[in-house]
This record gives sequence, C-alpha cells and structure tokens, in this order.
Amino acid sequence: MEQKKYTFSLSPGEKERFPAGNYDVEKHKPLYEIEISCTEHVRNQIEEKQLLLGTPENCHWAYEIYNKSSWNIFIIIKKDGVMIRK
Repeated sequence: MEQKKYTFSLSPGEKERFPAGNYDVEKHKPLYEIEISCTEHVRNQIEEKQLLLGTPENCHWAYEIYNKSSWNIFIIIKKDGVMIRK
C-alpha cells in the first residue's frame, strides 16, 4: 500500500512557499487550501501570506509560510475541504 503524505512540517525559523495551483476565477480561490496545525500560542508566531503570481491571463496562487516560533508546525493540504497528497 502506497504511503500518502497529506502534510509537511516547518521547523523553527523555516520559511516555505507552497504553490496552491491555478487561481480559479469563478470560485475566487486557489486549487489547494492549507490548514496550519499547531497550538494557539504558537499560531500567533506564524506568518502566512497569500500571493497571486503570474500574468492576469495565467495566475497562480501560492502560500508563503514563515515559522517564527521555536516549535515545529504542520501544514495540512486540502482540496475542497478534503485532505490530498502533496
């Protein structure tokens, strides 16, 4: 049975840019969503930016996540609210 990865982690001080797919003009949201899993006191130390990259005809969405805490955090990847493989 194939092992599926639904999350990835960010170590303390680590920064990641996760491509969330093409921007859906009709739904006004990215193809993939993320959920940051951590405790509430750590959540205040996580910086998350959403970026639109590319040209107006070909936009791509990305999440830029910076873990400023001293704890590992986990990023859960979803599509339409359902966990998907990274």
